[in-house]
Formats: sequence, C-alpha cells, structure tokens
Amino acid sequence: MKVLIINGSPHAKGNTAIAVNELAKTFEAQGVETEVCHIGNKDIRGCIACRKCAELGHCVFNDAVNELAPKFEAADGLVVASPVYYASANATLIACLDRLFFSTHFDKTMKVGASVVVARRGGCSATFDELNKYFTISNMPIASSQYWNSVHGREIGQAEKDAEGLQTMRTLAKNMSFLMKSIALGKEKYGLLEKEPWQPTHFIREDLLIKEETNMSKKLVAYFSASGVTAGLAKNLAEAAGADLYEIRPAVPYTNADLNWQDKNSRSSVEMNDKSFRPAIADTDANIADYDTIYVGFPIWWYAAPTIINTFLEAYDFSGKTIVLFATSGMSGLGNSAKELKPSVSDTAVIRDGKRFAASTSVDELKKWVESLGV
Repeated sequence: MKVLIINGSPHAKGNTAIAVNELAKTFEAQGVETEVCHIGNKDIRGCIACRKCAELGHCVFNDAVNELAPKFEAADGLVVASPVYYASANATLIACLDRLFFSTHFDKTMKVGASVVVARRGGCSATFDELNKYFTISNMPIASSQYWNSVHGREIGQAEKDAEGLQTMRTLAKNMSFLMKSIALGKEKYGLLEKEPWQPTHFIREDLLIKEETNMSKKLVAYFSASGVTAGLAKNLAEAAGADLYEIRPAVPYTNADLNWQDKNSRSSVEMNDKSFRPAIADTDANIADYDTIYVGFPIWWYAAPTIINTFLEAYDFSGKTIVLFATSGMSGLGNSAKELKPSVSDTAVIRDGKRFAASTSVDELKKWVESLGV
C-alpha cells in the first residue's frame, strides 16, 4: 500500500512541509508507504493542448510531470498539498496537475485522493475545492477528515502551533489508510465496477436533435485501444461523425510486456501469429442493431487488425450494416485488414477499407474524411 504526496510549495521546509510530514508519519504508522515529491520550486510550464501525449503516451515536455506519472500509476492514493495564493493553489502545482492528469492514460478509478492547503488566514476552502476537482473527474474517491484539510501559519514553522490543523492531518491519513485498504479488499472480492461507454456531450447540438427526430442513420464508433492512443482518435472521430462511442475492452487488459512485439512469446505476438486466435472481450453489450454504420478502430499490429477485432465482429450480427475501418500506427497502413475481417461478419455486411490516422488528427480533418465516405 503506497501513497504519493506532491508538495506544491516553493519552500522545501515551509509550513506546507510541516503538514505533509504529519501526514507521512501517520501513514507510516498505519503501515502505508509514502513518497514525497517536492515540485513547488521546479520549472514546470502549463499545458499547451497539443495532444501529443495521446500519441507519445507521455507529455511532450519531459520534466517533473513525466517523472511523477509512473509513481502516480503505482500508487494507491495521491495527496496534493499547496500553500494558498490569492485563494488558489500555487500556479506551479496547477500546471503540474493539469498535465499529469491529462497526459496519463492509465485508469485512476478507485485510487484515493486528498488535498491539503496551508494559509496564513483565508482562501483555504476555495483552494481545497480547486484541488479536489482533479480527483472527482477521474473516478477517484476523496478521503475526508474531521475538518476541511487546512493548516494555518504564516512564518516558517508557525504551522507546528496549529494543533487542530495537525490533528486534522493525522485524522486524514488514518481515514485515507482505512479507505485504501477497504477498497483493496473490495477489489479483491468484487473487482472494479463496470463502466458505461463514455457519452461526450458538448452542450446541446441542434443538428443531433434534428437527426434523432427525423430518424436519420445512426452511427457508432467502436474502438480497441491497448495503450490509449487509438482511444483519443476514436473520441475525435465520434465527435466528427456525430456518432456514439463504444470501447472494445479485452477481458484481460494488455500489459506493456504483452505488447512487446520484439518478444516472440509475448501475448500479442502469440495472438497475431495464429489468425484463428480469438482473445476474449469483457463485454458484449453494444447495441449493434441500433446502428447502420459502425466505424471500427484499432492499432495496427503486424500490418493487420488485432484478432480481438474478429472476436468483436463475431459476437454480433452485422447483417446489412456498413463497417468502416480506421486505425493508428507508427507508419504501417491497414494492409489486408478488411479482407481478413470479412469472414467474421455475414455476407450482407459491407466492410469498407478505411484509413490510418495520426493520433493527433483533428476533429475538422476527420469531418472531411467522414463526409468523403458518403455514409
């Protein structure tokens, strides 16, 4: 059991550090390992929305954010601590968290989060609320304490005199330890809850309302993404096509070792060397009957579609449907993907050769492609 603590104060031994140290001591007493990373005095720029992280698997700026990413993934909980500046967190910490949460594509569900704020007098509640938003958008439960997680002190060392604030830190660490251990037991017995496919809604669009009212052709973007790259492209395509989104999830997620194409004995190598192999999928709840056109996306493996796509196609009746392929890869095209997938659907289903895209392809570019298809 491990907690990552990010100290966003520019002072390594300031009042924020006093609050963090109280947490760390209590975590250790609860049998929880801690790692404290001090980033408040580092040069960390903000996100520039280039979306390169979807293609690279990490932020394009190789700084402390990329160093924190694997530590965050390995941790069971995350505590972010900051001094209060103008009723807000330190801007360096906010830049770090924006990029850390956006550029990491691992599932954060049920990692426990907590924020800690330190101020001379006011602004604690606003800053506390600001930091907690990173957790609540990421399916991360928040650990609470006996009061909002704040400690007071202006001059260095004054926080040691805030008896109630330090008690709040101890209670927070105890509650968080209990919550992480309880979640671990729950995951062991019941597993994680099944997620619904994401339904992005960018306010209410009149064109979509008209489409529903006139019973126009419905479209679905179904995608398999082992590392998160194809997922980003699929979301853009769903927006471009006005389509619903569905993730094809493997029953057993792929690890980095599974995806090692240089290892002939890796899981992906074994699967792709046997075209009859059908990796199990986690769900068969896509309402294929509701759609006329289905965009099916995947990363290119060994110049073809992963065999889990065959599993998906064979799990449903695609009679009379139009299937349009799209893919991501470093440089390889779709090859014989359409030809190899055709036996997995009925004779009346049409599989159209699609296109390989860069992970950073914009919504506008994808709209032009969708319009060119005439579906």
